[in-house]
Amino acid sequence: MGTTMTLARFSGERAEIGHIGDSRAYLFRQGELRQLTRDHSLVAEMVASGELRPEEAADHPFRSVITRALGIESRVAVDLVEQDLLPGDRFLICSDGLTTMLDHTAIAALLAESDGPAAAAAALIKAANRAGGFDNITVVLVDVRT
Repeated sequence: MGTTMTLARFSGERAEIGHIGDSRAYLFRQGELRQLTRDHSLVAEMVASGELRPEEAADHPFRSVITRALGIESRVAVDLVEQDLLPGDRFLICSDGLTTMLDHTAIAALLAESDGPAAAAAALIKAANRAGGFDNITVVLVDVRT
């Protein structure tokens, strides 16, 4: 068995993100949601190579097949992403249980209308469960204050 992992370390005016698998990190800044990590999955690789169109990925039968995971091999490559921080930024780290149930637009709308990270996390989980919630749904939100 293996697991996915996305983590963030906030220090000064920067965030450092480590990533393996198909859990994701997003930056919500000034009303726009941007995915910071790239899924390590068969379908993501097929989209990147042009073999599959992005709109076909959501319903592809192999969408849950990951190509990198923690615990399968003794060594695994970890993607590292650095991001400058601005006051008002909101970082979302989530499992595919959220992103399978809610699309980019729905996630952005819930982040925009929720006050504070706790309320936003609760709204995202509730919406994902209402949409079917057939996988575990993990959500971590961090708001940058200064």
